[in-house]
Amino acid sequence: MSDNKLLSANEIKIKFIDWLLDNNEGAILSNELLFSKNKRRADLVLLLKNQTIAFEIKGDLDNLKCLQQQLKDYLITFDEVNIVCTNKLFKKICDLSPKRVGIILFDKKFKTIRSAKINKKLSKISLIQFCKPNAISKFLNKNQKHLPTEEMRAIAANKLTLKDVKNISYQSLTKKINPIYKIFLKDKGKFTIKEDLLNLIGEIKVIR
Repeated sequence: MSDNKLLSANEIKIKFIDWLLDNNEGAILSNELLFSKNKRRADLVLLLKNQTIAFEIKGDLDNLKCLQQQLKDYLITFDEVNIVCTNKLFKKICDLSPKRVGIILFDKKFKTIRSAKINKKLSKISLIQFCKPNAISKFLNKNQKHLPTEEMRAIAANKLTLKDVKNISYQSLTKKINPIYKIFLKDKGKFTIKEDLLNLIGEIKVIR
């Protein structure tokens, strides 16, 4: 930033959400999405045209010590991975991140400095973490359907092609995220505020 104000990741995120929505018509957005067997949380994830686009947002005071390990999990899970930052951490992030990771700089406005490349070597095990047992049970035999969830996921991942796992995980994500996203859009005003972020987290529980 050109002034001396230090921005937190959430302050950047609020502005970035509005920028994303203005530039990605028809997309579905999620905040703090749980992913990976390592229990990571993606700051923002955009679902658009059967692609998953993840954004890790770094505020001015954030520590980059774990960034490379975070990116390893991101890169085997999402079709595209991006880091959003300000000038303060920009150079360090460029040095620490692989060339296929996109970098979006915020300096009063957002600018894509490096475009993300499509990740072709995704992990079926990582992708299938998005799928609940009922989404994968049809690919299992009768005895396998009673196994613990992680075992069911491992068996399904082994049986299915990467293309099939991607499709199933995308459908599962859409089913989970879309109802939450609709509530977020309904409740937010012209601009996103801090309180709106809570409407993009979690999952709507069906009452039976």
